[in-house]
Amino acid sequence: MIYFICFIFTPLFTYLAEKQFEKKNKKLGIFYSFIAILIPSLIAGFRAYNVGRDTVMYVVPTVNAAKSLSFNMYMKTINFEVGYKLFIYLITRFSSFPNVSLFFIQFVTILFVYLFAYKSRDKINMTFTMIIYMLLWYCVSFTFMRQSISMALILFSITLFQEKKYWRTLLTFLIAVSFHSAAIVSILIYGLLIFSNIRMSKNKKLILCFVFLLGLACSIVFFEEIVYFLTRIAHVLPDRYYYYVKTYIQEEKVSMGSELLLRIILLFSGFFYANFINKKESKINILLVMSFLAVDFSVFLLSYKIVNISRIGLYFFYPAAFYLIPNVNKAFGNKYNIRKFVSMGFVLIMLVYWIWKFPVSQWCETFPYHSDIITFLY
Repeated sequence: MIYFICFIFTPLFTYLAEKQFEKKNKKLGIFYSFIAILIPSLIAGFRAYNVGRDTVMYVVPTVNAAKSLSFNMYMKTINFEVGYKLFIYLITRFSSFPNVSLFFIQFVTILFVYLFAYKSRDKINMTFTMIIYMLLWYCVSFTFMRQSISMALILFSITLFQEKKYWRTLLTFLIAVSFHSAAIVSILIYGLLIFSNIRMSKNKKLILCFVFLLGLACSIVFFEEIVYFLTRIAHVLPDRYYYYVKTYIQEEKVSMGSELLLRIILLFSGFFYANFINKKESKINILLVMSFLAVDFSVFLLSYKIVNISRIGLYFFYPAAFYLIPNVNKAFGNKYNIRKFVSMGFVLIMLVYWIWKFPVSQWCETFPYHSDIITFLY
């Protein structure tokens, strides 16, 4: 199966790159990193247009419009965010072949996820991070293409914020919103980053946590009214988001059980880590991670009533997964055999999740893989 080429070789070359970075051999590390990013990008770029639900719905039409219309007419005709339209338009100046755009969409997505892993390598294992990406996010990115670029940018902006590069953080955030306007909810991420690092008494933090949870609960209760304001009055979000709130599509429930189970496992793992990790050995801010999971879980529960709303929670889910999953085993201290077993267990859980989500449930319509370019590989 062609997807397993990515699942094997992307982590392998990431591992080789990680070892070279540890040896201060940056040039060879960059070369291996490029190969790690290139392989899944080529697989994504070579795919047929029926692989990935939204490929033929908005990538191919946008490319065709970009190569046939004037710039002004193209920007007026295509009803998507300006960043995405400019991105596709620039690509079509070099090639009007839609597969080239598919390649660059994936390349940019993985590039910023990889940069996040590289900049965070003192906290998380780079190889494990890319395993998580390949099993939980890669096939999703074949459909959620604009959002995937946006989420990758937000993920990268977290490292910029932690490095106190606030202007770069702001610029990255604005670019992310220009690709997927729902990324505006990521403002909450920066608020949580500030809150989790504030030094204050435990009682004050509990009070603030209560206020945050109360605000989150009110947002859920009055979610329809909030979206109505943002779409119909303030015009911050496209009108289609209000349509999502008012419409419920039964087919979206097809694999929500697996999503719920995965989130419960992560929440349990977060509580376990918080209670058993040696504070001196902890490399992640568990309060921040659990806050991300709380927001995502709340939005996910809301998605049982409102179509597609769980996609907003992904802006919080993926950072939490990238920080937490590689570090859960550290809660077992010096019991290295158990630590290896826990890591392998998470890989197995994610692999089973991938099998159920994509080959079995046919979510995002990415399986089976087809290509008119590399038919000899499958």
